Amino acid sequence: MVDHTLKLACPICKQHLSEVDDRQLKCAPCSALFAVYDNVPILINERDSVFLIADHVPKEHAIKPEKGVKATVLSFLTYLQRLPPSISLNAKAKENFSQFGQLLRTNQPNPRVLVIGGRTTGEGMEALNNMPIKFTAVDIVNGPNTDIICDAHHLPFEDGQFDGVVIQAVIEYLLYPERAVAEIHRVLSSDGLVYAETPFMQQVHGREFDYMRFTHLGHRHLFRHFEEIRSGACVGTGSAMAWSWKYFLLSLSDKGLVRELLLLFANWTAFPWKYFDHLTINNRGTLDAASGYFFLGRKSARPLGDAALIKQYRGMQ
Repeated sequence: MVDHTLKLACPICKQHLSEVDDRQLKCAPCSALFAVYDNVPILINERDSVFLIADHVPKEHAIKPEKGVKATVLSFLTYLQRLPPSISLNAKAKENFSQFGQLLRTNQPNPRVLVIGGRTTGEGMEALNNMPIKFTAVDIVNGPNTDIICDAHHLPFEDGQFDGVVIQAVIEYLLYPERAVAEIHRVLSSDGLVYAETPFMQQVHGREFDYMRFTHLGHRHLFRHFEEIRSGACVGTGSAMAWSWKYFLLSLSDKGLVRELLLLFANWTAFPWKYFDHLTINNRGTLDAASGYFFLGRKSARPLGDAALIKQYRGMQ
């Protein structure tokens, strides 16, 4: 349910949105109309997005599931593939979210937090469960937690409305991540906080919507308009090895059934590597080869300079 105390803005011109009825919102200055489906506004700037509003309104006809022996076998393989644990281990998320929540509450007893890519609860966010935080979850896909459907390049909010922003495992899916980070900066209050997690050593996992990877310093540069509180590896080198092993196996064949069998074998043999993250996550060498990095920072009026960025290298190469 959308927090009605929030000031929604047109994702095209950033002017105030007004409610036409329970199925439509309108921007008077640019005459744009936006659909509302099942109480979830779909606020997409179709002039500058690969997504369309119509794609997010369910169609009347449903796709019938396939039948037959092959479909049954594939369904059973999919079931077996999902039984083993995940191949990644986020060794820092819970600790980082706990600090994020504590920092939020030092300035605001009831902080408002925007979660980008928040259709489901992110890993480690349970650390915030007992804190009086008001969450707004946006995503390009509807889900259990989605309050608003939007593109992260064009956040549909007026300036300075949030005390914190979380963007966990989203930036890799953005064509123009600097635009999204600029939007985060815009919607945060003057001393607002951002918490981000983004992959480095991971193979393609979002098909045609997977674009970006960042080193530790590359990630820091992306958030150069924020003062760093803490940064480092959150998913370590053991997880990176698991990803590589899985995708090496999948590269052995392009045939459908063979790939399903390879994926089954990969999922059952890759995950043990991730437990090495408990041993290596705080090592300097991990900063050169981690599966993913985090950044916790505070909005700043002064960007980090290039020379200062280079001095922040903490790896071992």
